Amino acid sequence: MLDSVDERHVQHFVSAGVLEKAGRIDLGPLLGEAVRMLTAEKRHQRLLDKLLREADEYVTANESRIRQRVRENTAWFWQRLSMDEKVGESVVAALREVVAEIARDPAHPLRLRLDAAIGKLASDLATSPEYREQVAAHTRKLLEHPALRDYADGVWRDLRNGMREDIDSEDSAIRGWMRGLIQSGTDTVLEDRGLRERLNNWMREVLVEAVQSHQRDVGRLIADTVREWDTQTVTHRIERQVGEDLQYIRINGTLIGGLAGLAIYTIAHLFA
Repeated sequence: MLDSVDERHVQHFVSAGVLEKAGRIDLGPLLGEAVRMLTAEKRHQRLLDKLLREADEYVTANESRIRQRVRENTAWFWQRLSMDEKVGESVVAALREVVAEIARDPAHPLRLRLDAAIGKLASDLATSPEYREQVAAHTRKLLEHPALRDYADGVWRDLRNGMREDIDSEDSAIRGWMRGLIQSGTDTVLEDRGLRERLNNWMREVLVEAVQSHQRDVGRLIADTVREWDTQTVTHRIERQVGEDLQYIRINGTLIGGLAGLAIYTIAHLFA
């Protein structure tokens, strides 16, 4: 079954179906809501705390490089006075102090500006026509990129090959899953009388509707089929359908015929 699937049809389904429909989705409000969810419990502030710790560790690990950069950008005259070392120490100390100040102050101006910027971004994504058009343009560009289509085609090939290998194996998970699904469905139908009745009613309705909508074709098919039967075929089918009833009719006919003949013979001799 997997080999019978035309890859061109799958590619058309992916490109014309999935990707084109995805391109029509207005992602602006979704992205805006996603931003609100990600920042609902000040998660962005916890992320900022982590970045501040990383920044402090970076300054500590690269203190000598910072001093070297300060020395390289200090005039030789100040180097003779060892001012480059003092400036380097001041720069390192200032960086550490700024990072520590932001980290310990929940109401630091930088934190408040971050809150405002993220809130505005979420609102603009959901309501601003300009932002929504930018999101739509980037989405179309992404969906039309050949790499994405190649990736989708590769996913189908990998999925097909993986399913084929699993089905061919002795301990196939897919076959086991299908057996379990069929068995579960069968058990459910056998145990649920109401479900059986609903299925029977549905099947009767489907069959009646099918026969009514194609009654001329069905009648023509039956007539053509019977017309092609020969005498032996008709006799055989009748005997197979009526069976014992036909034998009963034959025996009764023989007995009645024999009794009638005997009666006629007796009367004829009595009045001869």
